[in-house]
Amino acid sequence: MGESPPTGTTMRSKRQYFDLMLALPKKSPHIIVRRLIIGTPENMAWITSLVDTYRGVRNVSIGVYEPPSRLFPSLSMLFFDEHYLFLMNIATRPPGQYRDIKVSSKEVVSIMDSLYEQMWQAATIVLDTGAVQESQLSQFLTRMRATTS
Repeated sequence: MGESPPTGTTMRSKRQYFDLMLALPKKSPHIIVRRLIIGTPENMAWITSLVDTYRGVRNVSIGVYEPPSRLFPSLSMLFFDEHYLFLMNIATRPPGQYRDIKVSSKEVVSIMDSLYEQMWQAATIVLDTGAVQESQLSQFLTRMRATTS
């Protein structure tokens, strides 16, 4: 979860990752995808684009999480199952240096899964199993536009 969209990245590996994430839900409909995105004005266009991309794709839901404070950087988590988790982009580092962590402790994965679930429950769901939640999307966009005025 970044405070700005990945769409403008020049890093090849990051671009490949996000391209894969765009294609995966349609290619693998048996995989349930719940994507949380930090609600920032910078992410508005990207969120709208993702909602349009996944409209009607029943295995995809998108939540917009608006943290109560920006004191700490966002934490991106990628869950595979109850055994593996990747913590993504933990620190800003030069290209070629490690910045992601693979976690294989079932206990840690369980705790992080609980954190993700708490964030999901606090999020504004703008796409629910492929169905656009027009009212929630509109309210989110209105809040973000108000912060940039």
